[in-house]
Amino acid sequence: MTSTGDAADTRATGGATYAAAGVVSAALFSFGVGVASERGQGWMRLKRVSPMPPAAYFLAKIGMALLFGAMVVVTLTLAAMVIQGVRVAFLDWLYMLGVLLLGVFPFASLGLAIGYLFGPNSAPVVINLLYMPLAFASGLWMPITILPPVIQDIARFLPTYHYAQLAVGTVGATPLGDSAVHALVLAGFTALFLALAVFAYKRDEGRTYG
Repeated sequence: MTSTGDAADTRATGGATYAAAGVVSAALFSFGVGVASERGQGWMRLKRVSPMPPAAYFLAKIGMALLFGAMVVVTLTLAAMVIQGVRVAFLDWLYMLGVLLLGVFPFASLGLAIGYLFGPNSAPVVINLLYMPLAFASGLWMPITILPPVIQDIARFLPTYHYAQLAVGTVGATPLGDSAVHALVLAGFTALFLALAVFAYKRDEGRTYG
């Protein structure tokens, strides 16, 4: 990503973290609210007796989250170019897009767990209660360096913090900490959220079908 001066660098970094926030939102809400709503409407029972394998349903959900995430990145990139004058080399943009879309997997897994743990009315509330503090404390909406030290310390334990630092690294800025460590931590959160989602799915299946 090419830019001139510190102000342009800040705009580029802000664009990357805003896009990351959009991807997190798309992943959480498409899975969390979508799955909870379909459970409430009885669609899960219909899918159980249909010939469609369960994997196809979840792959379709992941595909939709990836699509919405890509749309967020494209929209914010165009806005940054037109309004803020940020210039992005195409290969650099593809790299940023790829890194940002990786964020779909951990947060979609978290959304899936919420979708099976909570009902259609409570799932959106739970997601909002999680998303807002996670995005704020991790520096997705504003530079984390301007937040109070206590929040910066807490942020290191949040998946969105490590995701934000990976996003920052895609625009030529220096992330806080090592990018490989951020990637490993995010992979660990993905495994944790996926295990929670599997637990929630099996619990829901047991309650519904015995």
